[in-house]
Order: sequence, then C-alpha cells, then structure tokens
Amino acid sequence: MSEPSVAVVLRVTDENYSESKVQLLRELAKNSIAVQLHTDWPIIESLGVGDILDPLLDEGIEVMSVNVPMNGSIDSFTLEKLVMIAEESAGKTVIFREPLNHTYQDLKRIVDMCITYKVRALLEPQSKRQAMRQYSYIKRLIGGALGFSHVEEHYATTEEMLESALRFLGLTHNITITNYDEQNAPASLLTPKRYNNPLLIRTLLEKGFDGSITVQYNPDLVDTPTLLKEVLALKEFIKNTYERIQI
Repeated sequence: MSEPSVAVVLRVTDENYSESKVQLLRELAKNSIAVQLHTDWPIIESLGVGDILDPLLDEGIEVMSVNVPMNGSIDSFTLEKLVMIAEESAGKTVIFREPLNHTYQDLKRIVDMCITYKVRALLEPQSKRQAMRQYSYIKRLIGGALGFSHVEEHYATTEEMLESALRFLGLTHNITITNYDEQNAPASLLTPKRYNNPLLIRTLLEKGFDGSITVQYNPDLVDTPTLLKEVLALKEFIKNTYERIQI
C-alpha cells in the first residue's frame, strides 16, 4: 500500500484554457499538486494531444486522469485520441462520468482500447444501485483495465459513499471529494459539514486504499488561494494519517 496521491479538478473548455488559469497553474506547479482534466468530447475531437497536455507538462504539472462523459457512440478515432492523452499523462487513467446508458459492448470497446495503450478506465456511478449494475459488467471483462471512481456529490452522506467505495475497494482507484455548509457555500474539506472527509479518508486508508483523492469545488465559488489552502491541508492530513497507519 502506498500513500494516496492528491489532485484537483481542472476544467478544459477550449484551446486557450491555460491562459485564463495562469495563476492557478503556477501555484499548482509550485506546490507539486496534480490535476484531473475535466472536459467534453468536442474538446477531445478538436484539439491535439499536445494542445491539451503541453500547457501543463511545460509547467511540470502531473495529470492523474482525464474525465469525460460516457458516450458509447463516440467514434473509434476520437476514443483512441482520448486514450492516447491518458497514455501521455502520469496517471494513465480515463474517467467516464454520467455512465447512464452504456452497454456491455460499449465497455468492452473501451476496455480493448485501454488495454492496447496500457491505460486504466474508471466509471463514475451516480448511486449505489448504479454501481452494482456497472459491477455486473466489470466482472465480465478481464484484463484489469476497468474500475471505479466515486464522487462524493453523488451520495447523500459520507457513510453512503463509503459503503460503495468499500464494497468495491479493489476496483476503486479514485475518490473525488468536496464539502459545503448548510447554506451550500463551500466549506473546509477537513471540517465535517455536508460530508465528513476526515472519517472518509481515515476509513479508506485503514482499509488499504492507495489510489487518487481528487478535490472538486464549484470553480465559481472558490478562488485560487482558498483552493490551494484546502488542498495543502488535505495533503498534510493524508500524509499524517498514512504514517500513523503504517506504524
């Protein structure tokens, strides 16, 4: 078991995405904070691999995963480009969000492409029930290229999320966390409010989780200094918790 890595969600909306995030990218690089690229298929279709990755790699920022919507009808060329982007990144992981109407054949096509490029694909279930349905597909696909990413905002409580994450612990490679108060304003990650992240992280580490923990706030509600403060405190909490467990 290794110490979980920490990343933040970075939205890629056009080819000039890095120009509007210069301060954030510099601070991420200075503090050795990785990112999860959160984007959509038109961006993958229209931009080259370098257009998406180079602004980050030039700053020395690691990309842990690339997050796109599930789309079983996407053409093979665009799917391959997505997987190539993941192959060129540090985490070599693609995450598929909103996986509502995919079939076994959709997943098999994704898995076959990922195995070719030695890339992992993760599904983001939006409920415990959906996770069980997806697992019925995952267990039929060999090769170890398919797993889960669990997003805190898809669950009503921390305990509910833990139930899914622990049920599929061996397949869970990313956890995306956030926190809000009673007025839906952003709250500290480590102060129990809507979610109890200290409980979540301690429990996962005690059970052997060693994937990525990704931070996601509404970008319109959290500025760069606040985000950095929360992520750095989270990294320290994970480090201290991990070290205590290893003793």
